[in-house]
Amino acid sequence: VLRRALLNREHGPRVWAFVQARWPEVVERLPSMSIVRMVEGVRALSTPELAAGVEAFFAEHPLPQATKTLAQHLEAMRVNVGVREREADRVAAAVTG
Repeated sequence: VLRRALLNREHGPRVWAFVQARWPEVVERLPSMSIVRMVEGVRALSTPELAAGVEAFFAEHPLPQATKTLAQHLEAMRVNVGVREREADRVAAAVTG
């Protein structure tokens, strides 16, 4: 449920804040290999500010059991940030005509 909620454009940032605030509980309650699946939704966080926060969070809270998978999630997030920065004006212009 949290993974899908993170993917939501409107609620993703709030869900990420929720996950961070309850990180110790998440780590305690979930099987260690499931944690990286739960945070897969960070890929959809596409503002530079959110991405910087995600990167900083995982620098302080590494997932040694899923280093490569987490790196892939973070890379996809960085790609999405780049696309948003590069294409936002063009998409907005096309939509508003």
